[in-house]
Amino acid sequence: MKKILVWAMVLLIPSISFAAMIKTDESVSLDAQTKNIYVFSSNINAKEDIKGDAVLFGQNINIDKNVEHSLFAFGNGVDIAGDIGQSVRTGANTVNISGIVGEDALVGASALTIAESAVVKGDLLAGTASSNIKGTIEGNVKIAASKVVLSGKILGNVDIEANEIIIADNAEIGGALNYWSGNPGMISPDAKIASGPYYNHIETDYAQTSSSMAYAFLSLIILALAITYGFRRFCEPIGKSNFAFFARNCGWGLLMIGAIPVASFILFAISVHLGFTALVAYIMGLLVAYAVSAIYTGFIVQKILSKEKEFEISWVTVLIGSVVFILIGYIPYIGSTIKFVLYLSSFGYIMNKIYNTISFQSAKNKSAK
Repeated sequence: MKKILVWAMVLLIPSISFAAMIKTDESVSLDAQTKNIYVFSSNINAKEDIKGDAVLFGQNINIDKNVEHSLFAFGNGVDIAGDIGQSVRTGANTVNISGIVGEDALVGASALTIAESAVVKGDLLAGTASSNIKGTIEGNVKIAASKVVLSGKILGNVDIEANEIIIADNAEIGGALNYWSGNPGMISPDAKIASGPYYNHIETDYAQTSSSMAYAFLSLIILALAITYGFRRFCEPIGKSNFAFFARNCGWGLLMIGAIPVASFILFAISVHLGFTALVAYIMGLLVAYAVSAIYTGFIVQKILSKEKEFEISWVTVLIGSVVFILIGYIPYIGSTIKFVLYLSSFGYIMNKIYNTISFQSAKNKSAK
């Protein structure tokens, strides 16, 4: 079950399409004129059916029209009322699905609700704090959560890892029910379960958890402090950022985390030196992004507490960010999703800075000639 979130992170990354339209604005309404669309906005609404794929980053995302292919959506609230031709991959605070999903649904959220009207024709893979499954899942279900309530119809197998599990009277499971928990689940005798339930008891090793947290915190804070005080100008824009800045960097990170390795292997065919240099730079960027994630997290926490629009990044930011970023990973069970999004934005920030530096230097060289 621990592999569920790892696979979720991999599968949440959409394939990169080079024939796509990118839109950014405070509020964006999607139409059917563009096939394959990338949107970064506070509010996103679909006013017509969408052709191709839709990759959306926003505060509030409402999809009440149909999407021809796959939907990738990250935001605070994601509401999917329309029908999705292929798969849904989404990460948000709250996710509500009430339409038909043609293939699999992969969800990382604080609260997930699959409405009675919803039909997922493939598998459901979710890492959440709470999951309420009322609709129909035609494939298998794998959920890691704090609380799971199942009252819908599952045609395949169900695997659940959660602190609290409730299987309601009207629940139907066509395959086996396997669950991992510290306590036996509340399973109604009226629920229709083809095989099981099979209970697997879980005990937490608190000593090992404490040691791993201490090691992770020390290594993270050292690296983050080195970047904060060794590269002041690099960190300054973080202290002035906003949600649009965060979403835009998520987009950069999403594109670059898959595109750079591909470009590196292409460069190997041209020059081993160029390919190796690009690959090393990519690995270094991934490492630095880990520390920048802590700085970013500290900034967000300070901004929420102080309500100031901008301030200077300091050791306090690093300390707060390192603690919170490490602790987020232990939130059952959406912590990994939140950390991934923070990491994605941090990696995108680094790639954006590198791109701007290269562009500036190139323009400078041209003007010198």
